[in-house]
Amino acid sequence: MSGRSSLAPAAVWLAALILALLAALAPGGQPVPQLKKLYSEHRFFEMRTLLESETASTPDILFYKGMVANAFNRPAESAGYLTSLLRTAGNGLPAVALTDLLIVLADDYARMFDYAKAAETREKILPFLDKGTSRPERAAFLSIIDLWKAMASAPPQTVEIPGDTEIAMTDAGEVPVEINGLEVPLLPDTGSAFNMIVRPDAERLGLKILDIEVEIGTATGKIIKARPCLVPELRLAGIRVRNAVFLVVPEEMLDFPEIGKQRRGLMSFPILVNLKELTFTRGGRFIVTSPPQLQGPPNFFLAGADPIVETEYENRRLLFFLDTGAFESELFLPFYKAFEPDIKRRGVYEPARIEGVGTRAKDPVYLVKGLNFRVAGLEVRFDKALPVLTRPTGVGSDVFDGSFGLDLMTGRQALTLNYDAMRISLR
Repeated sequence: MSGRSSLAPAAVWLAALILALLAALAPGGQPVPQLKKLYSEHRFFEMRTLLESETASTPDILFYKGMVANAFNRPAESAGYLTSLLRTAGNGLPAVALTDLLIVLADDYARMFDYAKAAETREKILPFLDKGTSRPERAAFLSIIDLWKAMASAPPQTVEIPGDTEIAMTDAGEVPVEINGLEVPLLPDTGSAFNMIVRPDAERLGLKILDIEVEIGTATGKIIKARPCLVPELRLAGIRVRNAVFLVVPEEMLDFPEIGKQRRGLMSFPILVNLKELTFTRGGRFIVTSPPQLQGPPNFFLAGADPIVETEYENRRLLFFLDTGAFESELFLPFYKAFEPDIKRRGVYEPARIEGVGTRAKDPVYLVKGLNFRVAGLEVRFDKALPVLTRPTGVGSDVFDGSFGLDLMTGRQALTLNYDAMRISLR
């Protein structure tokens, strides 16, 4: 149920540049060949391994180290590499590489709740915006700058976790949250870059809504309008989250008639990432484990705020969003192109409703039953029909292969997501 920002890293630093990237930086005018190839294929796991033993501080190495640190949720480390690169080679960077660098650096600052630096860094991108950028996309880009400027004096978000916390979710997959002594159900949504709350509840809870309009892109490629507010304290059972930024949206933005749900709000990446380790169970429990326990090498990375999970299908490596705000998985255009003959043979072609935050689209899809994937070392079979989209519908849908919803737990008892180890598990 994504509220992905257009022109976010998921759209730019994974889907653009590559051929021109850093050609002017490395000795001899060539970047490290292995890293360039891995980067172009989004193979951040191999990049991470290759860079672990790399001690050079050349501009190309600093760039790749910064991108990998951002992808594996090390924003302070990423910012260190990228600011060092800017100091040593900023004027010599190709415009397309500089744009990518600044987008990721702004993302680093936003993750660290340094909103002033996030806005300042994002502003430096404006002269480099592609002429092909649409007016709505440009407006959305500018409004994110306005959002961070509005929050520049806000204290950073903090989270206090007293220990392992288990909460019963509603039948709609939401968790009860207390704000100003009143309760509101919020959906834990890894597929959204922003916390959200509908306006009637924001007013009922006594939240101070800022007089600033923000435009954000959604997973279905539409732009929605919202107003920010700062939640001084949010209680999730014994967990206390202070100074969380929320976007206040009209009720219709979180109305999903196709699944018969009216959401009151979303508890998204900025909060979830700081809970460190969270588990969703088929029995309807939301569990925060503190300190985190899940161990092992990373098996997902971040594209902006979105978890990207490596999976296998028909012995091919694929990359999927992990969207806990969605009950159903779907396959994107790259998957369709890769397996088109088999999809046409096995699937049923028909129009389908594709829903996202505030948007609905009717697109032709193939409905395919019995798809088998290997995720986190385990086989996952979808006996029900999954939609295979035949055209892009939003940010990342022309780059990644699909999106896993909570139906990823088919045949399993629990899904755990650890933002420290950057690892998911199914059991």
